[in-house]
Amino acid sequence: MAPRVDFKHVREHGSFEAVLAAYNIELRKDGSKPGQFKCLCPFHDDNKPSLKVNIERNIYNCFACDAGGNILELVRDMDGLAEDSIRPAALKVAELSGIAPTANGVTPALRAAGRSVANAKPVVSSSPPPLAETPPNEDMDGVPQNRELTFTLQTTLDDELVTWLDSRGIIDDLRSEFALGRASKRSKTIAGRLAIPIHNADGKLVAYCGRYVGDDAPDDEPKYKQPPGFRKDLEIFNLHRAVAKLDMFRTVLVFESYFSVMRHHLHAACISFMGRSVSPQQLELLRDAAANGQIKRAIVVSDGDQPGWDGARTIAGELAPLLWTKVLDLAEGEKPHHFEWDDLSERLRQNW
Repeated sequence: MAPRVDFKHVREHGSFEAVLAAYNIELRKDGSKPGQFKCLCPFHDDNKPSLKVNIERNIYNCFACDAGGNILELVRDMDGLAEDSIRPAALKVAELSGIAPTANGVTPALRAAGRSVANAKPVVSSSPPPLAETPPNEDMDGVPQNRELTFTLQTTLDDELVTWLDSRGIIDDLRSEFALGRASKRSKTIAGRLAIPIHNADGKLVAYCGRYVGDDAPDDEPKYKQPPGFRKDLEIFNLHRAVAKLDMFRTVLVFESYFSVMRHHLHAACISFMGRSVSPQQLELLRDAAANGQIKRAIVVSDGDQPGWDGARTIAGELAPLLWTKVLDLAEGEKPHHFEWDDLSERLRQNW
C-alpha cells in the first residue's frame, strides 16, 4: 500500500534549505523580512539573485520571471512533473527534509528520543546545509555521482512531436524503448520540450534532458537543457542498453548526439558522451566495461562539420589507450541520424 501523505504537514514542515541544496541552489541572506532569503532563479537565466524564498512560510517568488508557489510546487516544477503530480513531489520533500510524510509519523533520527516530527523545523542558516553527511553528487566514498530520480516524468506524444520524431527516424519502437515524450507546460525547466531520459551505467534514471522540438531553435533558446545539478560528464548516454546487447565483436559506435544513438540503437551498440569530448569519469566507465570484456572496440562516427570532425578525433585519442579505436568521418552536412542503418553500415564496411 502506498504511504499516506499529509500534504499540509509536508508543505509547512518541509525544509526549503535542504530541498534547494539537493538542486545545488545556494541560499543567501536577504534581510528584508524575517525568514526571507534570496537565490538565483532556476527557472530562467538569472545572473543576480531574483528569487525570494521565505523559509518560515515555505513559499517562493521570482520577480523577474513570475515563477512562484510553495515548496511542493517548486519540486514538482523543478522535476518537470505534471500539474496534478503533487504526491511524488511531497514524498520527495519529506525525504529530503528528513520528516515523515504524515503529522504523526516519526523519523529515524527522532525515534530514539520518542518525539513527534510534527513541530520539527530545520535550523535556519545563511547557506543551505548538506542533505546528508555527503554532498548530493557524491556517494559515501566521496566518488562523484548523479542522484537517482525517485519519480518518472509524465509526458505526452502529440501529433506534432510524433511527426517530427518520425522525420528523424525515431519510429514507434524507438519512442517506446527510450520512453520519449513532450514535457508538460507546467515544467519550468523543460516545458514543451522533448524529454529524453538519461540513465547511469546501472540503468538507474538520473535526469531528463529537454530538447527543443523543431530543427531550428530560436536564437534565445538553447537546443538542449539539462536539469540543475546534473553532471553529464558522469554518465554515458545509452551505455546500459549498449552493454546489454553487445555482440561477439564487442564493438560500440560512438555518436555525438542523442538522436544518432536512438536512430541506430536497434541495430548496434550505440553510446554518446553527450558532446564532443570525453571526461575522466566517462573513461572510467568504459575502462570497467573493457576490463569485464564487454567492450573491445570503438568506432567514433563524426557529424559532418568541422566541430564534429575535430570532436571525433579528440574522443578517439582519449579512447585509444583503452580500446581498439577508429574514426568514420561523414561528409560535410551529413549526420549519422540522417542515414538508414543499411546505408550507415555500408559506410562502415567501406572503411574497414
